[in-house]
Amino acid sequence: MSYFKVTRLLCNNSIVTMIITLGNARNALLVSDRRLTLPGGGHDDESNKAFVLTTRDARMAIGFAGLAEAATLRFKTRFWLAQALAEVAPPSHTIVEMLSRLKAKANREISPLRVTDKRLSITGVGYIYTNGQPRLAFFRLSNFESPDMQPLVADRAAHQFQEWTWWAEEGEPSAMLGNISGFFTLPPQAQSVWGETKELVRADKPPQAIVSRTVKLIRLTADDRKTQGSVGRQCMSVVISSDPTVQPTSRYHTSEVKATAYMPGIIDARGGPHPVLAVMDASFGAVDETIPTVVPEVPRNRPCPCGSGRKYKYCHGRVMKIKSRPGSRPA
Repeated sequence: MSYFKVTRLLCNNSIVTMIITLGNARNALLVSDRRLTLPGGGHDDESNKAFVLTTRDARMAIGFAGLAEAATLRFKTRFWLAQALAEVAPPSHTIVEMLSRLKAKANREISPLRVTDKRLSITGVGYIYTNGQPRLAFFRLSNFESPDMQPLVADRAAHQFQEWTWWAEEGEPSAMLGNISGFFTLPPQAQSVWGETKELVRADKPPQAIVSRTVKLIRLTADDRKTQGSVGRQCMSVVISSDPTVQPTSRYHTSEVKATAYMPGIIDARGGPHPVLAVMDASFGAVDETIPTVVPEVPRNRPCPCGSGRKYKYCHGRVMKIKSRPGSRPA
């Protein structure tokens, strides 16, 4: 089965960020830009929109597009979403019931917000484990866009959130998916890259190659004038293996040398003897801010841009692993 969709939000007065989800029987990937458009036209290019969620029966990479914050209400979606995912986990700690409770919570708490534009999509990709076997999974909770390229209501948020879920059939090795959330159309120069990216997924190429192509797609879109500056060049990627013994990996993709690197939010909601754990806005860097922690990506065998003299793949090109606390894995 193949499930490749591009969501086009037909809005005239504003454009929101990009969340790209891809997957096949072996790996699920989420790549997002990190730009937050501030009131008055400024930008925060390091606003996290990506999370890793582990439940009793699933592992998902989750991102959101649309409403990022309401400054006058002291509301920030990235904090709300992390807390909400932790709160809706009990008592079942299973993904389907969590999504149902998350939808109800969004309708109670997001829909009544007194803000001009409260369009919000929450999208996830990963694996649900049935009888110990992984099944590629996708979901979306949204008040403005569906997964099939249709706006729910033109130019504004609907009154209620809707939920869409898709699971591959058990034992279906050919299942694939690809989805772009939050942006109304791809610029011409990015459309061919999107096609190339989907072919990499179909061919089951290494996740790093797929992520690299997806980051290129986001940056081509960011450079297009039609995005009105709402899409940024700083990106975050999450890769989840269908094998539950393999830790998820994340990578912060910077377009400039920086002293600080960032990680996605982490929500461990497996239940059992451990309470729900939520980590938000994780980052790390050198004590000396003149020492580069992250650098722009270059071909793996090229010298690292940090000036160390080592090859990029042995220096700042290494992939970070997201370590989870000990305990039961999804089964």
